[in-house]
Amino acid sequence: MPPDVPHIDALKPNSGKAGAKIDIFGDYLFSPVKITFGAAENTHQFKAHGDGASVTEVVVPAGSGTVEVIVHCQENSSNGLYFKYS
Repeated sequence: MPPDVPHIDALKPNSGKAGAKIDIFGDYLFSPVKITFGAAENTHQFKAHGDGASVTEVVVPAGSGTVEVIVHCQENSSNGLYFKYS
């Protein structure tokens, strides 16, 4: 992985219902502009922390099945981790 590229290590929790809040942990998660769950985009406010290690209070958008969650920052996008709708 090149330096300074956003990277997700964990989604907590990694399953749940639309409308629930999750936290995303990783590295270089600076200045996220959007977070996608498959084709759906989180349209609510979330909290990006200054150390780049987490984005919290991410509201899960409507969806179903298992989808890839990606954090899109100003210049790069992260790897994806999977979230399962229940």
